[in-house]
Amino acid sequence: MKYIILSLSFIILLVSCQKTTTTQNREDMLRTGRWKITAAQGYALTPTGKSLIADFLTGANTTVTIPGCNQDDYFIFGPDYSGTLADGGTKCTPGDPDGIQFTWAPFGADAGISIYGLPAIFIGQNVNNGKFSYFSDSKFILNFSFMQQDPIDYTKNDTFYITYTFNRI
Repeated sequence: MKYIILSLSFIILLVSCQKTTTTQNREDMLRTGRWKITAAQGYALTPTGKSLIADFLTGANTTVTIPGCNQDDYFIFGPDYSGTLADGGTKCTPGDPDGIQFTWAPFGADAGISIYGLPAIFIGQNVNNGKFSYFSDSKFILNFSFMQQDPIDYTKNDTFYITYTFNRI
């Protein structure tokens, strides 16, 4: 009988001493740290089926780029789905603010986020339901698409597919 009680006591002690690990969800990971865009690319599908890969940092194959003065800026995803695009040191004009406020929201059980209020960074668009194609504690890749009227055939739309890579800094 004393061996049974001793064995049960040992098992209870062993179970109670196990470490519990908590994992952060993507929303929590976004809030911890600063994030910088390190790549921005996209392509368009036109009614004629043509596509062209564009690089929005270098300006290759596009006239729409993230201004060089904004390329050192970084994102802070704050509480209550507010955020700041903080100036990284290079200002576009001397009077520019040190940060621009934006709002963001997760969707689809951590499948992605939407970002509103930064059209200069996201080539004139809000990010509606951007999906994560990759996510780690130091990097994530966000994909989104939007439609725009075709400049040649106004009765049709072009669909743009955009990919942004963010790295924790």
